[in-house]
Amino acid sequence: MIRHFAPLLALAALLSTGVTAQEDDTARDFAGDRYLSGTAPDSSTPVSGDLFAAGERVDVGGAVDGAAHLAARRISLTAPVGDDLYAAGMDVRVAAPVESAATLAGYDVEVAAPVGGNLRAFGRHLAIGADVGGSFIAAAQTIELSGTVAGDADLTVDDISFGPGASVAGTLTLRGITEEEAAVPDGLAAEVRYLELPPGAEGLDPRSAVELPGLGKIVLAAMVAFVVGVLIVAALALAIASLAPARVEDAVERSFMAPGATLWAGILTLSLILGGAVVLALTGIGALALPLIFFAAFLLAAAGYVLGAYAIGARILRDETQGAPERFVPRAGAALLGAFVVALLALVPFLGWLITLGVALLGLGLILPARARMGEAATV
Repeated sequence: MIRHFAPLLALAALLSTGVTAQEDDTARDFAGDRYLSGTAPDSSTPVSGDLFAAGERVDVGGAVDGAAHLAARRISLTAPVGDDLYAAGMDVRVAAPVESAATLAGYDVEVAAPVGGNLRAFGRHLAIGADVGGSFIAAAQTIELSGTVAGDADLTVDDISFGPGASVAGTLTLRGITEEEAAVPDGLAAEVRYLELPPGAEGLDPRSAVELPGLGKIVLAAMVAFVVGVLIVAALALAIASLAPARVEDAVERSFMAPGATLWAGILTLSLILGGAVVLALTGIGALALPLIFFAAFLLAAAGYVLGAYAIGARILRDETQGAPERFVPRAGAALLGAFVVALLALVPFLGWLITLGVALLGLGLILPARARMGEAATV
């Protein structure tokens, strides 16, 4: 399938070298071939060679003696093509004869003019209203067949309908649909076969490429991801607080008494790590260690996020007489509350990433032991 659209790479190469402009429709003829791009490139004059066109909307109104390679959101072919046709877009309409084979992909694909060779079509809705001189292979949710297929037809489809002029000279193979659902008229094909899709083949079905999840599924997936993320952070925070209770209690107490100094310590720590990595890279040999340094910085920031969320949860639950949680249940409550609050704040537009970074830096400052901090803060 991919190789059929490989010639479109030639157009991409021209775009990257500056032959075409991004805003203005641009055309160039070279060695009999024509290259078009822009918002609405229009090929209204004959082309003696091949045509390459890409844009928002492509209209081909001039005859193409060679092959046509088209990529756009909307494609309209109203002039004959003397060789093969390759078209990929959202709406693809073929209203002029194609001398050889046609390979089409889109959401809505309509073939209203004869195709001399084989027809390959993939999309959601296919409407084939003209004759096909070769065989026909397709995959779609719905197919309307009203033309004559001179060879075999192999169709993967959920719903199919046949017009009065529909016929298949060879074997009609229908996949993913039962005999009762297809309701193929008697005599439409020399032989009709019905095949079930193999288990697990749904993900390989070309129709799945145009299926979009509904809003309900998107919202449900986002809610599940949110809850799972909160639970993971809470579980990690509770594990850390349970495995090193004295160290965590001391760090949380420091965050209560000096939150600004703790945040500043985290900022300095991360700056030293990243700045040291840049200096190390200047030595040449040290550049080999950069991936490990950045990975270590990421792990430290992740650990800081977990510990920072726990400290925020403990601060919310703390009253005037309590310090850091010392028992399992209060620790679990602090871990869960902190993870939830921080994850909720991370959803704030434009500021969420800054809040997440601040929590990570706060936690990074908590990871440092008190004796590692400078000045009077070292005695805290």
